[in-house]
Amino acid sequence: KSFNITSIYTSGFTEEEEAYILANPMPPTQWLDLFKNPENKQFKHGSCYFVPGDSDWMQTHFQHLLTDSEAEPDNDPKKWHPNDLLSVPLYDSQQQLIGQIGLDRPKDGCRPDVDTFQMLELYGQLAASIIENMQLINQMEARSHELETLIEGGQLLSGVLEKDVVLQTTAKHMAKAVNADGVTVYRWHSSQRQLTVIEDHDFINPFPLLAGGLSAKVGNQSAILSTLDGQHVKQLAEERLKVALPRPIWQEDTNRVVSIFLPMVVSAETFALIQLYNRQKRPFSSQEQQLLAALANQANTALETALIFEDTYERERFYTALGSVSLALNYTLDLQSVLDLICSESVRIFNVDGAYIWRRVDGQFIGGAAKGHAENAFQGSIVPATDSDALVTQVAATGEAKILNNAGKAS
Repeated sequence: KSFNITSIYTSGFTEEEEAYILANPMPPTQWLDLFKNPENKQFKHGSCYFVPGDSDWMQTHFQHLLTDSEAEPDNDPKKWHPNDLLSVPLYDSQQQLIGQIGLDRPKDGCRPDVDTFQMLELYGQLAASIIENMQLINQMEARSHELETLIEGGQLLSGVLEKDVVLQTTAKHMAKAVNADGVTVYRWHSSQRQLTVIEDHDFINPFPLLAGGLSAKVGNQSAILSTLDGQHVKQLAEERLKVALPRPIWQEDTNRVVSIFLPMVVSAETFALIQLYNRQKRPFSSQEQQLLAALANQANTALETALIFEDTYERERFYTALGSVSLALNYTLDLQSVLDLICSESVRIFNVDGAYIWRRVDGQFIGGAAKGHAENAFQGSIVPATDSDALVTQVAATGEAKILNNAGKAS
């Protein structure tokens, strides 16, 4: 409908003439005006269009037409004028405009007659049929490639039960499918409005990459915020993400980078973000975007499975550890063994670096059991119950859990 130019092929021109034609294509609106405007019926001959070079329409619409240097103006109406225009629009079987053939001065120097128009019309029909068949073949090949890519993606994710591995595997497969220059995988924390780097890859040059674990806030003005909140694919050129993350070298010259962002959704919530990028402003085609969206949907299912498995595994681990403590309480008469078991199982259940138990004896707290950092030094240590600054004293006094964040204090 818009008749946008996708490619131009020439023959019979000098290098200078060809360069001029490629650099100065006629706007699609001018071609559509010629082919669709009822006022231009006088230029139509069958399915061909011939516009005399001295006509008002040519003077208005085709001022930058490449002038035929070999043709000379002639008062003979049958002779070719330097600015004459001869065009054969090409239509597919659905009568959609798919191209046009532009012809220059005939070797006999004469304007086309009825026989010439009929011959060109037949040639145009043949050319249109060939082009349409090639387009259908290309579409079939592209669909076959898409199907193979999706099947391969399913095979790669089959049996993967770790969410980060799902994301990393999907990101690399996406990059391979569309021949992207690089990819970055982010974990999205919606409550903090924060992105965290999981992995960064550059497939072209050995540039320094973003380190996993780097985090930064996403501002309200960031162009990718709508992708994270709206959960739709977005392609951006010259985009700096507008976050505080250090950028790898490939992203320094953003005028030469095109990025596409794909949200990974789990249970209707954005879980992660995959960024694919191309240098030299090479955009991702609509067909590539559709393929990437399909791969993202495929990965979303694998993510759901991984998270369900993780939740099930964590519950099983919790109940197994709880069962071990329960058995110890029922069958172990040695108090110290029970306390040691509680500490060791707490480390495993809560996935922490250490667990410590205080015992209150005669107005003081004594380190009774420990597992983790400085466990030997902790056991037997004493804190007076009158020490109001001690964490154990504060917890015992209130009977409520309390968090002491020494890491957050200024050094």
